[in-house]
Amino acid sequence: MKKEEMKSTRPLIVSYSYSGNTQRIAREIQAVTGGDWSEIYPWQPYPMAFPELLEQVRREIRSGCRPRLLENFRSPRPYGVIFVVFQNRRSRNSGVERERGGLKT
Repeated sequence: MKKEEMKSTRPLIVSYSYSGNTQRIAREIQAVTGGDWSEIYPWQPYPMAFPELLEQVRREIRSGCRPRLLENFRSPRPYGVIFVVFQNRRSRNSGVERERGGLKT
C-alpha cells in the first residue's frame, strides 16, 4: 500500500486553540482515532488581554471577517474523514453578544 493510501485510512484532526482547552480535546480525539493532528494559527495572533480579545472577536463577527491563517497546516486532500475542533465564538459562555436575537451575556 502506498504512503498516501495508508494515510487516507486515518482521519485528520484540525484544531485551533486560544487557551489550550480545545487543543486538549483535539489530542484526545487523536488518541482515540489514531489520526493525524494539525493545528491552525491565525496570521495575526489574537490579543492576550481578554477585553481586547473580546472586542476583536465582536468586530470580526459583525463584519463577517474570516481571519487569515498561517499556511503551516496539513493538506486535507488525502483524508477521507476530517475532525475540525474549535471554540464557538457565539456561545453563551464565550462572553460574546449574539448578533441576532438580542441575547447579551
